[in-house]
Amino acid sequence: MTGAPVAAVDCGTNSTRLIVVDPSGTVLERIMEVTRLGQQVDATRRLDHAAVERTVAVLRRYRQVMERHQVGRLRVVATSAVRDATNADTFLDQAEAVLGARPEVLLGAEEARLSFAGATAQLPAWWAPSAPTLVVDIGGGSTEVAVGSAPVRGPTPLVGRASAAGAADAGLPTSRAAVAGMPTSRAAVAGLPTSRAGSGAGAGVGSHLETRPLAAVSVDVGCVRVTERLLVSDPPSIAQLYRARQEVHRALAETCGGLPSPSDDGWMVGLAGTVATVAMLVHGVRRYERRLVHHSVVTADQVEEWLHRLAGEPAAQRRAETGMVEGRHDVIVAGVLVLAEVMAYFGRTRCLVSEDDILDGLAASLRQQ
Repeated sequence: MTGAPVAAVDCGTNSTRLIVVDPSGTVLERIMEVTRLGQQVDATRRLDHAAVERTVAVLRRYRQVMERHQVGRLRVVATSAVRDATNADTFLDQAEAVLGARPEVLLGAEEARLSFAGATAQLPAWWAPSAPTLVVDIGGGSTEVAVGSAPVRGPTPLVGRASAAGAADAGLPTSRAAVAGMPTSRAAVAGLPTSRAGSGAGAGVGSHLETRPLAAVSVDVGCVRVTERLLVSDPPSIAQLYRARQEVHRALAETCGGLPSPSDDGWMVGLAGTVATVAMLVHGVRRYERRLVHHSVVTADQVEEWLHRLAGEPAAQRRAETGMVEGRHDVIVAGVLVLAEVMAYFGRTRCLVSEDDILDGLAASLRQQ
């Protein structure tokens, strides 16, 4: 259908998301629902029947949205949970029956490449790192890491948002709160591999993919996987948190050691629900609005402070925190822990929060065809 909108669906481990984009690149719909498709996949290597049913029910609603917009082309992808499941065809068959398109099961590196393309297509005008940009997408089952050159094509940031100096909103805390007995940096955990620190609706979607990352990898750590495997009590114990930090750092060191060095200015771009939720918590955003989250900034100190705070609360208390995204309270500690470890491993002090991600990369890939 010439001139019709395009759509993309991302069936992730923790959430299922839809984007619809018109021919000019304007986003008509951007929807996310927590479906937890990857529930217990790390332990069983099988997709749970109830999780499949939840996800397929959401896909039916997305089908109605796409029909309303008369979508002409669709791309559907599935990621970590489906990659790992021995019964993946059970879900893929049902999804195809509902959507009319069979989900592509992305390899981790391809997932990272698409995330990089989406996140870097419309960075702020001031974004000009001295070396390749680090883009990190923290999912439910895996974390995608890409390093590459990023085009600059976005607007100058609004007052009080990210700036060329990287200042966060005035008055926000920047010091790292120490919690007795809990490691606050990789230096506190003896015997671990050396870090990379010091190694040098309405928004538009880019119409074409100008750059590819120099390198992209997928690390098997995500908010659902780490929660189910390592943070098994509520709230998690100090011993569980310590071990989780060890395991996440080890996974990063084993997988990311061969990546090119990102810029030495301390910046990274962070994607997905964990990073957006951290931004909402840090900046006190009560109800999600893209303009308040997209291209906001969180610092490494703020990430550590919120990790310690959330890790000390039971899930019910976390759920009541101002800015907590519904359906994420039970896995947010693991997600923030992964973010903290990524920033420490790569020596990042500031994270530019991007709500442009793999969905935008998928939509752009359809629009350039």
